[in-house]
Amino acid sequence: MSPAMGTPLSRKDGPLKVTGRATYAADTPVPGVLHAVLVPATIANGWVQRIDAPAPSAAPGVVAVLTHLNMPRLGEAPSPPLGQPFVPMQSNVVLYEGQPVAVVVAGTLEQAEQAARLVSVTYETAKPVVFGQGEVKQAGEWFAPPDLRKGDVEAGLTAADVKVEQTYAMPSRHHNPMEPSATIASWDGDRLTLHDATQWSPIVRTVVSAMFGVKPEQVRVLCPFT
Repeated sequence: MSPAMGTPLSRKDGPLKVTGRATYAADTPVPGVLHAVLVPATIANGWVQRIDAPAPSAAPGVVAVLTHLNMPRLGEAPSPPLGQPFVPMQSNVVLYEGQPVAVVVAGTLEQAEQAARLVSVTYETAKPVVFGQGEVKQAGEWFAPPDLRKGDVEAGLTAADVKVEQTYAMPSRHHNPMEPSATIASWDGDRLTLHDATQWSPIVRTVVSAMFGVKPEQVRVLCPFT
């Protein structure tokens, strides 16, 4: 058995985290920074028909309200492992509940949050694909191809010596990260620095450089405490 088992280990970043001295992405001081708040879709599948945003545009501190109508066209994102290359707000298509359909940019976080609540979105809905009831789409392979073979569940349950039936439920967001999800972007000429709450800094660099049409060496991603 490894001698490390049961042996107390001191985390080098532990004292900074428990004393509040760790600087996370959202804590990074950047002069003149603006705050962006997402407006999430309230349907699981469909299209945006109309977005009414005159009220937040005139709200205090609001600099811009971005939608698929005025969002800059981005480059094609590379397909990540176990993910989809779909980029929201490049069209009126909605593929999932919570998908960003608008972004409110304001001088303070509170101003952006308040204005985002005033955005009104009208949708044309389509029948969503429910997990387990639709076609499995293979979005990419990670280490090995997925095993999509299916057996006869009913036959297996019928032949089983013991059956346990129980219903379990869990919230849609159940993890408890110490660092909130946030990104701060700072341009210096044609070079971009991202202070990002991410577990995969190189992939962020690859995706951002492809979407913004800049070289990877022009993008620097910092995340010291994930």
